Amino acid sequence: MTITFFQAIGNAKKAGIIVMLRQLFLFLPAMIILPMIFGVKAVWFAEPLVDLIMILTGIGMMIGELNRMSSQAKK
Repeated sequence: MTITFFQAIGNAKKAGIIVMLRQLFLFLPAMIILPMIFGVKAVWFAEPLVDLIMILTGIGMMIGELNRMSSQAKK
């Protein structure tokens, strides 16, 4: 949903950052590193872990953007 939000307000840069963060910088390393540490079953935990991190990151980015938009509207 955060990707759609940022695309809708015309901020494709942040939407792209979210996509790249999830797929390249979090999911791929998690799929490689977690099984090395916790065994093969850790592959099943990589997706929920990455999704949780992305939910928290997305909420933080949205709150920041909404606060910025609110302060611009007051001017």
